Amino acid sequence: MEVIDANVALHAFGDGPLNASARALLADAGSWRVPDIFRGECANALSRLVRMRRMDRDSAHDAFAMIRGMVGEPIPSAGLVPSAFNCALALNHGVFDCLHLEAARASGARLITADLRFVEKLRGTSDEGLILHLSDRRH
Repeated sequence: MEVIDANVALHAFGDGPLNASARALLADAGSWRVPDIFRGECANALSRLVRMRRMDRDSAHDAFAMIRGMVGEPIPSAGLVPSAFNCALALNHGVFDCLHLEAARASGARLITADLRFVEKLRGTSDEGLILHLSDRRH
């Protein structure tokens, strides 16, 4: 079981180089989990894409409906916030990304992300094995 973050889901609806890998991962819905903030984070990103005119409203609605339908029982995140906050401060990185990392840790899983910057920040740390870039995941 793996944990995925919102940027993996969003890549499945784009046309970039990670599109095929993201779609393959999402299609295997039984192999991954998400923290309970996932749907809200996806909704926020999709609305931002609409505001930036990189996605039309109908496509955003369709993408959000698909995402909502794929997510099973989420990982509760309230108890993970303090450690995610400490992680964010230590790495000088966003709390929500660190919350996904803490959800992976709590689940005994690893985090799959499309955020190469986050992967690089963890390289050489004791948490390096908890994160994998989407492009490095073997199907």
